[in-house]
Amino acid sequence: MARLTRVQRQAETRAKLIAAARIAFAERGYAGASVETIAEAAGFSKGALYFHFPSKEALALALVTPLIEAVVDERDALLSKLDGGPEGFYSAYVQFAELTLRDRVRRMLEVELALQAGRDATIRAAFLPSLHNRWAGHAKLLECASAALGGRPVAEFHVIGEAMVAMAYGYAVLHTAGAEITPLGVLFGTVLRALLRLGEAKRSRKRKSK
Repeated sequence: MARLTRVQRQAETRAKLIAAARIAFAERGYAGASVETIAEAAGFSKGALYFHFPSKEALALALVTPLIEAVVDERDALLSKLDGGPEGFYSAYVQFAELTLRDRVRRMLEVELALQAGRDATIRAAFLPSLHNRWAGHAKLLECASAALGGRPVAEFHVIGEAMVAMAYGYAVLHTAGAEITPLGVLFGTVLRALLRLGEAKRSRKRKSK
């Protein structure tokens, strides 16, 4: 096996530290996850951690970008489901939401980062754009679905996108707390159908043409 270069070793170390921080922040919270604990979990010294990240805050900032990239990939995957008709799209959207929520570490990490953004201006400056990108991504996704499948949205697409993201965060908090709540698929499917009303515009045009 070829030996890793210095740059490759540094990239590998950085990736392991980020992975350890991801779990630590999700499981212990930002305040409860110490730099020492994160370094030890990754298999490195505290000095190695500080070589790559000057602070715990810098580690938290490094976790924001992967969340944004994951959402973009998932959105693109949903766009490929438009040939399945309205019910196919609704089903794909719900499955996407359920898979995201099923990842306990990701779910708790997103909630923790949102809470810490409310306390830390630097983290907030990085986290808020990720939320805005997510809202914009949902709005674009829903707009494409409506254009391809026909629809009668009850509000502007950006409002519907914001509503779905807000519901996802609220559900994540309740689910993490162990609250007894209607399954996510039922809630998301019901709300999305009510707000987007895919397929109705095409049916109405057909009735008028008769």
